[in-house]
Amino acid sequence: MPIDIALDAFNTSTLKTMRAFISSKGRHIFRLTDPMSSMAVIVDFDHPRGKQAIQQARQRQQAVIAIAREAQKDTPYHDLIWVNKPVTSLTMIAAGEKLHRRFNDSEARHNSTPETPKADWEKLAPKTQWENGNTVSFDITKNPYYAPESTLQGYIDRAKQMSAKKGQQMVIHCENRQLIVDASTNRLYINFKMSVLKALCRFELNRKNTTIRPALNNNRQLEERFNAMCLDKALWEIALMCSRGRLPNGINENTPLQLSQWPIFTRWHIAPHAMRISSVWIQQTATAAQVATQLNIEPYFAYAFLAAATAAGIAEIDSSQAKSTKMNEYPQVAETRKLIKNLMRKLVGA
Repeated sequence: MPIDIALDAFNTSTLKTMRAFISSKGRHIFRLTDPMSSMAVIVDFDHPRGKQAIQQARQRQQAVIAIAREAQKDTPYHDLIWVNKPVTSLTMIAAGEKLHRRFNDSEARHNSTPETPKADWEKLAPKTQWENGNTVSFDITKNPYYAPESTLQGYIDRAKQMSAKKGQQMVIHCENRQLIVDASTNRLYINFKMSVLKALCRFELNRKNTTIRPALNNNRQLEERFNAMCLDKALWEIALMCSRGRLPNGINENTPLQLSQWPIFTRWHIAPHAMRISSVWIQQTATAAQVATQLNIEPYFAYAFLAAATAAGIAEIDSSQAKSTKMNEYPQVAETRKLIKNLMRKLVGA
């Protein structure tokens, strides 16, 4: 659920840029509103009115994200969330996620009784092992589909296939970051924080901002400079974050599927209801809609699981049932046409 945010102490051009960011890439994190009713304020600390804007926000008991050339983490600004200039979409999304965590922690301290109902977005927010308890909210929109090929999930999958075919490591260049894919060792290497990886999963990627190229030299000492993780595990968890409760294009809620193997939950993140969903799909062919109905869960839990299982290569479409379903439609069409012809004959004869 986006946080109501206000902008204060910005020059005209920067204010325009921040508004454009919030209405596009930042729309899942922030929702722009006026300073008097917002939960938090984003302030340009270096602006002549920066310190005054921070003081006013504190008087209104609002959280503050401060943008500055250099963070001032000493008193009285130690409690601010700092973003260093030059500002990028990634750093702003990371700051927004940190703000979400603060609000979550604050609410948890005040809600001490287990009977206190949680907000809808909290119920829908699975925690991933990578993020040390940070939440990933599902994106509940009118469109239940997403294009994996335009996300980090799709680029890693393509790099994996290219690495296996060429027999060498592939480097993904994305938003001035590098991810190295090595299919021979089933490893993914990154040299940035997991919070940045999470932010990348929210972006729509294309050839302008993301490329895949062969590594100049296969480097077997990457563990010294990069964080290494199992490639299959990475695809599973990145798909969960890219999906956010949506189905991958090409698969709808009525597509019959079945798991080819049980997910490796000893190493992979256990998404909400994942054990129950697995128990259904491992035993029988079913659609996402049927699984959700059978387990009495919201459909987007099944959608997210399906997206991750497809990315990990353990979900298979039952082509026989899909084909038979289409074939069964033709007799109904023929019967309808026959009925219409009979009615027309009677009308003409009358």
